[in-house]
Amino acid sequence: MSPRRLADVFANLRRNGAMGRVEVGFLLATMVEWAGWLALIVYAFSRGGAAEAGLIGFAVGLPAILVAPTAAILGDRHPRSRVMFTAYGSQAVAFMAAGVAFMLGEATVGYGLGIVEMALIALTRPLLASLLPEIARSPEELTAGRRARIAAEDGANKLPT
Repeated sequence: MSPRRLADVFANLRRNGAMGRVEVGFLLATMVEWAGWLALIVYAFSRGGAAEAGLIGFAVGLPAILVAPTAAILGDRHPRSRVMFTAYGSQAVAFMAAGVAFMLGEATVGYGLGIVEMALIALTRPLLASLLPEIARSPEELTAGRRARIAAEDGANKLPT
């Protein structure tokens, strides 16, 4: 995204405080997601090499595939903002608990909690997609929210390797 378009996106997000807060939360959650995934894989590789890292990488992705469709149902049955807040809070608790488990040498528990955390992260994308139209006051704000989401995900995908 060009710097000019990015500036337009931020200008639109500033006009709608709720939209800006949701997008900043999603940006932070995306950064935590990538950091958590990378930490799990690096830890698994240091313990058991490529085989353990591959197994954990697969185990992290599988529940997310199963959880994502459920997010739309949760967002339809309960207030989306509350479900989103609960998902972010649950992710933080699972992430911290996984860190504690790893520090205590309980790798199996840490892996399990890490997998739960990644499954909870899978809730946020469909919830965000359904929440944005509720809080946008204009098509321009909705477009800005979508562009901010893409920029957050695109930036995470372009991290130096």
